Amino acid sequence: MAQTATRSRQRFLLALGGLSLLALALRVVVCIELCPLPSVAEPAVVTDMATYRRLGLEIARGQFPTHFYYQPFYYAVFLPIVYTLTGDGPWGPALIQAILGAATVWLTGLTAAQLFGRRAGLLAAALLAVARFQVFYVPFLLIEVLQGFWLSLLTWLALRFWHRRDARHLVAIGLTAAAAVLTRGNALLLVPGLLALIAWRLRDRPARAVAAAAVCLALVYLPQFPFALRNWQHFGRWTGPSSAQDAVLALGNTPEAPPGGLEYPASYHDWTQLAGRSGPERVPVSRQALAWIRAEPLVWLELKARMALLYWHHLEIPNNISIDREGRHSALLRGPWLLPYAPIGILALVGLMVSWRWRSPGRLFLYYAILTHWAATVLFYILARFRLSGVPWFCIAAGAGLTAAGGLIRPPPNLPPDGRRRRLGLGILAALAAVFIVGLPLGPRSPVTGAFSWYQRLLEAPIQRWIRPDGVRVHTPQRLLVYDRGPYALGGLAAVPVPMTGLAIQKRLVLPPGDLPNTPPKLRVPVRLTSGTRFEALLRAAGKTYGGRDMRVEEEPGRQWLTFTLDGLPDGARPEEILLELKLLQGEMGVLVDTLRWYDRSRYANDTGTLPIQAEAAFELEWRLDTATP
Repeated sequence: MAQTATRSRQRFLLALGGLSLLALALRVVVCIELCPLPSVAEPAVVTDMATYRRLGLEIARGQFPTHFYYQPFYYAVFLPIVYTLTGDGPWGPALIQAILGAATVWLTGLTAAQLFGRRAGLLAAALLAVARFQVFYVPFLLIEVLQGFWLSLLTWLALRFWHRRDARHLVAIGLTAAAAVLTRGNALLLVPGLLALIAWRLRDRPARAVAAAAVCLALVYLPQFPFALRNWQHFGRWTGPSSAQDAVLALGNTPEAPPGGLEYPASYHDWTQLAGRSGPERVPVSRQALAWIRAEPLVWLELKARMALLYWHHLEIPNNISIDREGRHSALLRGPWLLPYAPIGILALVGLMVSWRWRSPGRLFLYYAILTHWAATVLFYILARFRLSGVPWFCIAAGAGLTAAGGLIRPPPNLPPDGRRRRLGLGILAALAAVFIVGLPLGPRSPVTGAFSWYQRLLEAPIQRWIRPDGVRVHTPQRLLVYDRGPYALGGLAAVPVPMTGLAIQKRLVLPPGDLPNTPPKLRVPVRLTSGTRFEALLRAAGKTYGGRDMRVEEEPGRQWLTFTLDGLPDGARPEEILLELKLLQGEMGVLVDTLRWYDRSRYANDTGTLPIQAEAAFELEWRLDTATP
């Protein structure tokens, strides 16, 4: 019997080793194909990759920064060691990250086998080995591959400690958790679950449980201390090992924040400017965010609900790099051999729904890990790469789901018919729910677009009318801003074309009660123009007319604006009713409206009469309250 078990384990380890070697081979192939790209060898200066590379090289040469903005492990420890050993080229980090990716596959297989059996372990490892985005990110100077390795190692170590109660594993847990936190700060939310697991395992010896938890907590924090101390010496206040908390929190927790992607609206700039002040004038973003949440709690909850759906959605939100841009240089990534996120996400949700066990501390820790990863991402902001470090956990759950599906096809012989029917019914319901939540990337008109897309299509506009009837109001010491549209990123903005015969837009904005600022307001109209377009624009507001032919169009990255300064308003005038008349003279022109916002405050007409458009014109009315630059 023992020999049979040994042979079975050996076969499992050989198969898992083969999958890990396959994962390594796939990642090395992609490195060969993508390392010549500028985004790998010499990233653009505006990207995180360029910052990591510059700082890593400087630290490798002994030039330490005055403070640490990003979480420091990747560029202050990992990259300097790699560059010192391999030189300044792109191949050193790429190969090390390929090895870490393959090691993550190995750890994922071992962890899944401990939790759900060896078949689930091999299935989980196979899914992770061929996960397209896990392979794609390997050559780039981003933290995702390293963080996925840390979290996988941490999960495996936690399970090893549960089984062996070994002090060496306790030390390894603390140091690995410290490295994970220093790589991305939201890993800190895993620490309470680790401490609870340790304390529960040693519950028969309470004093030892308390001591073990204290040692683990100390090991988590001590490696962070040198970085935090340097930041304290620079800023004169305690920021921890990273000083980017204000900017990171503001990206997903302002009145204008999008559900996903990077957007830098007016409130982001104003909040971070206040947070960047020194002394008593400093107002942390956390305090500003709490004040907004207290003022509009339903708006914040609705935003976080959309983000919670988006976390599981099949959409991959690019940042720094895009698989559609850089990935087209790889035959491996273009081919059908690798799995996109959608099937992994669907299988993971199925596994989580059908494999729940209250009495399995290891499974409970896996659920806790996935839940905290979800919550930590939703709390801040969502990009495709932020989900990647949790995909090894998804693959573990997916392996459990596939194993459960196999049990439905071949149920245990001693399972009664009623039990089989219950399992089958639960499996079908779980599969339908998972497909609805994640969706399938079959196109925007597909009936299976995911819960996030369904919410936008059916519920977002009426819910916004209920929780935000007056539209968006941003009131900071720097400005008062009023508009009815949603965010640019993952919003509903679309262009209504302006014909040669003209387009008239009547817009009403609900202004705050009380006296308005004395400064002249600006009205901004977002448009889309082709090069060489000529047009005529006449704006009527508060009894005055502005504009004319060939107005100057203001340009921002990816945006174009018509700007009118509504100066000379009579006392008490409130320019709520605005009429904009546009006439195209040459080229192509469109005015942006938001199809996900409908307050019945916009009217559209052309030479044939009123147009049946139920979307709010994306006009913005702004008062500047000081001379600070936006």
